[in-house]
Amino acid sequence: MSFEVEGKFNGNGPAELSRGIYFENLDALRFLAALLVVNAHLATLSTLPDSYVGKLLKIFLSFDGAGGDMGVSFFFVLSGFLITFLMLEENAITNSFSVQNFYVRRVLRIWPLYYCLLIIGFLLYPLVTCGSFDCAEPASVMRYVMFLANFDQIYFEGPHAEMLGVLWSVSVEEQFYLCWPLLFLLIRGRRGFMWMLVGMILFSNGFRVLGGHKFHTVTALSDLAIGALTAYVCFFYLDRVKSMLFKIGKGWTWIVYIAGILILVLNFQLNKRVPHYGDIDRFLHALFFAFVIVDQNFSVNSPIKMARIPFLSHWGKISYGIYMYHIVAILMAERFAAYWSLNFYISSLLAFLLTLIISELSYSYLERYFLSLKNKFVRM
Repeated sequence: MSFEVEGKFNGNGPAELSRGIYFENLDALRFLAALLVVNAHLATLSTLPDSYVGKLLKIFLSFDGAGGDMGVSFFFVLSGFLITFLMLEENAITNSFSVQNFYVRRVLRIWPLYYCLLIIGFLLYPLVTCGSFDCAEPASVMRYVMFLANFDQIYFEGPHAEMLGVLWSVSVEEQFYLCWPLLFLLIRGRRGFMWMLVGMILFSNGFRVLGGHKFHTVTALSDLAIGALTAYVCFFYLDRVKSMLFKIGKGWTWIVYIAGILILVLNFQLNKRVPHYGDIDRFLHALFFAFVIVDQNFSVNSPIKMARIPFLSHWGKISYGIYMYHIVAILMAERFAAYWSLNFYISSLLAFLLTLIISELSYSYLERYFLSLKNKFVRM
């Protein structure tokens, strides 16, 4: 597969391809997306004050019930962008693409934490809650092992162990990773590649409008394809993208950010008051997320480059662990809170700190080793 590239990219802007792109501004965005999911589960799994303040807290933490979905949607858009951009880069540099190396890199990144959560959810959690392994978990171990957790939750009873619930989105991504490089090799020419992505977006949104479950791979495909299409446009037409972003100016960039955030915050009210808004809300969110990714990576008019906030960037690097472990931390904090009679605010702070500590330890002593092996499977 061979494409000509306009405005080749090295991560900072010079017109030449680099080897090993790193988009430094995206780390902090990963953390913010993970925070949306953590807050949403704090609002549903923790014991909130039974008062007007408690109701307001639940609305604030969960973005009126939609924060978790928004965080996952951002991760899907980001995954589609990064994976596709790196695939295009490898193909442009080497004039080929190694599917085998791609799969190995994904295994090294995803599998260690995923299977660690399976051990916790299927073995340790029943032991802690029931005192033995006799406490039956209705979720299918085999479906989870095979990265079919989303279908287990759609068509079957789903898990009792709350930490297994977050694995549906990882399963969707793994299903995408399995198929995407094969489609990449099969489609010939830039035009065919672009129209394939447009077709995916239309098909996915049609499936959703007709009642497709939000955990279904086809429903999530729109977010992934929007991210991939964004990568396609940025890779092949970078000069035009940067020129357009420059012409927009700082004022309009601020307006887009404010409007996008308002759409996210007011999502529940818009769904309630605007007919059929629920048919397009996720699509609009994905478009806004795509704009943020492009703006952060390529624009000089960004309200703020997220890499300038070091502590957010640091926690963004371990955001996968934050996403995977946060329910474990919340459940631990709830047990401590019950034992020590802690209020919601203290238990929530404890849950958040435990999430960060567990994720940091996991990254340092588990993930980092496997991530270091990825460099052996990079051909650029």
